[in-house]
Amino acid sequence: MDEHAHNHDHCNCNETVHLTKIRKCVYDTIVNENGPIKAYDIIERLRDADLKLTPATIYRSLDYLIEKGLIHKINALNAFVSCTCDNHNHEHKTSLMLICSKCHRAQEILDSELCDSIHEHIFKHGMVLEHNCIEIQGICSDCQSAEPHADD
Repeated sequence: MDEHAHNHDHCNCNETVHLTKIRKCVYDTIVNENGPIKAYDIIERLRDADLKLTPATIYRSLDYLIEKGLIHKINALNAFVSCTCDNHNHEHKTSLMLICSKCHRAQEILDSELCDSIHEHIFKHGMVLEHNCIEIQGICSDCQSAEPHADD
């Protein structure tokens, strides 16, 4: 087993993240992707890696990586992205994910005050947050620039 390449010295993570060969390949594939990637695309990219991959194996690896806070699942796209936290605090409660509905680019926003406020409101209404990733869809500035204007 491999240790996750992240340097855990500066974060609040008290656990060791063990990456099997398959988990490491899955994680590296997600990290090296320029945006969200679907599970079957991960299988396709790893086809020549001399691994015995099945969808179940990939999904177990993805579940482990999500549990350890290394990646996020974007439900709106049914895809996965690496966690982009600078200090990679595995105890961060919530990530805000901005998703472009045109190009599907995803950007993680880390705002502890906003996340704490969201948690307060959720708790106040008797709810418990089920997922650690709140998804907000819109159109990114690149896609807005590419759209023709009505007055042209």
